[in-house]
Amino acid sequence: MTAPKQVHYDFNAADALSKALSLAYDKITAFAELRAGQRTAQFNQFGREWRGGKRQQFESEFNAQQAALGRLAQEVLGIKGKVDHATSQAEKARAALLKNPEGN
Repeated sequence: MTAPKQVHYDFNAADALSKALSLAYDKITAFAELRAGQRTAQFNQFGREWRGGKRQQFESEFNAQQAALGRLAQEVLGIKGKVDHATSQAEKARAALLKNPEGN
């Protein structure tokens, strides 16, 4: 059996990726909130006049798009969680190696 290969974890890249994923999550949720606010403002101004099939179609498409944005935001959070977990595990491994460099 061969010895496992040494793995080098790039903490700087992991930190940059985690920050970028946080920013992506913030932008996605802010965009969804902006859309919801714009929709509310439009309906407060013109909503009573807009009825029927076209409004129902708009509502259906809007809700589907908002749900898709929500799923995307949750997926981004999930990926960020995995990156953060991998970083935590790498930090623990590094600490253990520094504590016992010979691996005994």
